Amino acid sequence: MKRILPATLLFLAIGIAPALAQTYLGIQGAMGVPTGAFAKEYAIGYGGNGQFLYNLVEDNLWIVGEIGFKYFGYDNPEREELSGRLTTVPLFGSVRYQLAKGNFRPYVGGGLGIHFGSRKLEEQQAVGVKIYRRSESSIGAAFLGGFLYPISTKLQLDATVLVQTILFEDIADSPAFLSVKVGILFPVAF
Repeated sequence: MKRILPATLLFLAIGIAPALAQTYLGIQGAMGVPTGAFAKEYAIGYGGNGQFLYNLVEDNLWIVGEIGFKYFGYDNPEREELSGRLTTVPLFGSVRYQLAKGNFRPYVGGGLGIHFGSRKLEEQQAVGVKIYRRSESSIGAAFLGGFLYPISTKLQLDATVLVQTILFEDIADSPAFLSVKVGILFPVAF
């Protein structure tokens, strides 16, 4: 039994090492531009995310998992008595298909995830401030496009544009926004 455990761990390490050669970690800054009815109540948002990427099928197919944070400030000129914010923490998975090889590598794809949202609004009243708080989790979807470009032997620039919709019901009426994310990827290696 004492020899089986080390042999099993060695076998797993040998089997996992080639897979890790195509595994990347990334970090991105993000800007969200509200669209539709969401744009009437909220200003341009900002945030960021961390990514885990796995490259399949000879560099053409990427599986991506990410966690992030986005902040949108309340900005409705018709409701000047209100101020506040909407934040969301997405746990998001996507698939990217790389369209070309070489230095400039564009990709397209789509994704689905769970968004944990929170809204806080403060209403100025004659006798003080009334605070409204709501939290909700819901499914969100996105279509995306972007590109990868090497900036050194190890680092790659990753720029992505997403059209996102979150199916919130209580804290906002299905917010939709255009998200622009730019960051770097680096390989995970031993």
